[in-house]
Amino acid sequence: MKFLDPRLFRISRSSRGLILIAVFSAISITFATIAQAFLLAELITGAFQRELKFPALQTSLTLLIVVFAARVIFTYVGEQFTNQISHRIRVDLRRALFNKILTNGAEFNVHFGPGRISLISTKAIANLEPYFTRFVPQIFIATSIPLFVGATITYLDLTSGLIILFTVPLIPLFGVLIGKYTSEAMRKRWRTLGILSGYVLDLLSGLTTLKLFGRDQAQGKQVEEVGNRYRVETMKVLKISFLTSLALEIIATLSVALIAVAIGLRLVDGEFELWRALVILILAPEVYWPIRNLSAQFHASADGMQSAKDLFEIIDFPTPEHKGTTKLGDIERISWRNLQINYQDREPISLPDGDFESGKLNLITGPSGTGKTTLVNIFLGLLKPDIGDIQITDSKGVHDFIEIDIDSWLVNISWVPQDPHFPSGSIKEFFKLSSPEATNLEIDGVLQHVGLHRISLNQPVNLSVGQKRRLAIARALLHSHQVLIMDEPSAALDPESEASIVEILREQADAGKLVIVISHRADLISHADKVFSVEKVQS
Repeated sequence: MKFLDPRLFRISRSSRGLILIAVFSAISITFATIAQAFLLAELITGAFQRELKFPALQTSLTLLIVVFAARVIFTYVGEQFTNQISHRIRVDLRRALFNKILTNGAEFNVHFGPGRISLISTKAIANLEPYFTRFVPQIFIATSIPLFVGATITYLDLTSGLIILFTVPLIPLFGVLIGKYTSEAMRKRWRTLGILSGYVLDLLSGLTTLKLFGRDQAQGKQVEEVGNRYRVETMKVLKISFLTSLALEIIATLSVALIAVAIGLRLVDGEFELWRALVILILAPEVYWPIRNLSAQFHASADGMQSAKDLFEIIDFPTPEHKGTTKLGDIERISWRNLQINYQDREPISLPDGDFESGKLNLITGPSGTGKTTLVNIFLGLLKPDIGDIQITDSKGVHDFIEIDIDSWLVNISWVPQDPHFPSGSIKEFFKLSSPEATNLEIDGVLQHVGLHRISLNQPVNLSVGQKRRLAIARALLHSHQVLIMDEPSAALDPESEASIVEILREQADAGKLVIVISHRADLISHADKVFSVEKVQS
């Protein structure tokens, strides 16, 4: 079973320090433990068997105090350095994740969803703290202490060494067997948490609409149901973890007891020296403790490995590559043939052949989940179809989509998603993000055009749902474009506002723009020049 993901250590140079500190701390604690056992046995036999006075025992007592203090210091310093290095590793991982998201954020938002991305960038990375601070150092401790201490016990007594040889493997064996259930329970818990976070995020973004239609209470029950599932699965993980600790504790206790019985019988017969027996009995628990502790912390490994898997699913995600070099002229037409997109955990989406032309109001309609947004995401370069091809016709001729310089294509697109996001700041700053050269007069003009009158450019973006929708449309209109794509542009608008949006779309089409709209609204469908209907998914 895999306990370490090498990618976690390759992505951060700080991880080398974590490994060095862990190795140094483990070896130091090992030798301090062995020395402590010998000194303690020497003191006990000297005081009770040989009846030495305190001055004769003072040197051994002083050395014992020094060794004990050294062991405490090594443990404390190792933990402190491990915590600091763990923090730096998590900072490096978060930086790598954010750099990837900043570079390909739109693609990740399509593939993973904002809820899962926020969960991975926060809780998943936070879950790596116990993995780095407890589990990884414990691996080196569990490797060094049992090896050296077991060798020391075998040197002192072969019988005890053979008992250790046959009983030590039982702890990792039972730990792994029980840990398999922990790992599966952890995956279910993590998956449920991802569903819950995405569900709550979607609920918050559409809360106003749900309240308008009186569906907010029903959604609250759904959140409660998913939350209860997460609670039950979390309790399953805790129950398995407690059972793991109990089983390993019993195995370790019985193993030490077996060694003690074997030594005790020979002590009674006078076949064994007391100081040697004491050293073995003091060291015997130290053989089992690191392995027991490592197995008991398997849940930290399972949680960390699951978090690492989700983290690198984003960091290593192969984003669509556009290596085309063809610069586009005046865009006239976009067409596609035999498109199919394969998603994880759902049926593939197959889209019928079609084309959209400039100068026309092109509308995409169909039931939810049939591929309307998927088709638009392909146009935006956010998805790459697994089968099929797309062609762009411009004033220079016909070009395959993969041959086009993606920047020359995207710079000509204005895009309004179904749920536009609005960063904090003023309305003017909102427009400046996409059109930095726009003047106040131009911004005022486009606001008036979409029906947002008496809006101050310096006021924050704190408007109603319908006003925000028109604000997003205004920003798209202000940006210079040949292609205008909108997803449900008339949602949450009153009939008068919807009519004005239809008129604006009609104006854009008449001006020669390639206008593509996703909508179910009858008014938009009736004004469209071409309606592309997406049917049920064909697997």
